Amino acid sequence: MEREDEINLLDYWRVIRKRWKIIAVIFLTSVVTAAIVSLRMTEIYQAKATIMPIESSRGRVSAALRSLGSLPFVGGLVPSIGGSKLVTVLKSRTMAEDVIQTLDLMKVLFEEPQDEPPTLQDAVRSLTGMTETKDDKGLISISVEYKDPEIAADIANQYTI
Repeated sequence: MEREDEINLLDYWRVIRKRWKIIAVIFLTSVVTAAIVSLRMTEIYQAKATIMPIESSRGRVSAALRSLGSLPFVGGLVPSIGGSKLVTVLKSRTMAEDVIQTLDLMKVLFEEPQDEPPTLQDAVRSLTGMTETKDDKGLISISVEYKDPEIAADIANQYTI
């Protein structure tokens, strides 16, 4: 005696065989649409730079961290620069502004004309949106995604100076 609630795979196979033309059309339409969309998309390049924190580094980032040593709540923590502190400095607004001004990114980030002129805050927001900084086992990686590979590499390298 067969129950009505049971699932029979043969019934599903019959439906698939009966509607194979509709399934094929939907499948092929999806494949062609995905191909057209992916070919029309702007290519995005990723540039990656890796930093290994060293106590005696003489770059801007370590200089900024050494300047924190005079603060009473930081105390003697600065000589041993940890990865998380360095990541925090790399993600800071001050560092983003420095990269924007050094590479003159206002012209690059806002090529299309806009109703209002872009501000430095807009540029910082745009730069932090395309930049990712991670601390992975003592190595700090900075990755930048942008449509121009040279600019992406310049931005990633500028963070390491």
